[in-house]
Amino acid sequence: MPYKQHEITRKYFNIAAAAEVLERRTGYVIETSTLRFWEKELSLRIRKNRRGQRRYTEETLSLLQQIATLRYHYQFTNEGIKLLLESKEHVDDLSHYLRVNISSKHGESK
Repeated sequence: MPYKQHEITRKYFNIAAAAEVLERRTGYVIETSTLRFWEKELSLRIRKNRRGQRRYTEETLSLLQQIATLRYHYQFTNEGIKLLLESKEHVDDLSHYLRVNISSKHGESK
């Protein structure tokens, strides 16, 4: 039986590990400086430890993955992403919203 490689489950990721995970998940190279920029420009709340280092959770990585998809696949501007994130309060599942509303407009399959 072949050896199955399991991804290590972590509770928190530092910024470098978060960038690597996002690159694996999205296929886009996302630099740590980009993550800091998104945090500032999109008013994201990233938890920090006592030393001030960012601590990314799976929930945060999921949000950043959606942001990367909006930015790089759908060519959203940062302003457009920010507006969408602000309206996210009214949308329970952002990824479902995107599949239904954006993919259908671009003629892509669901």
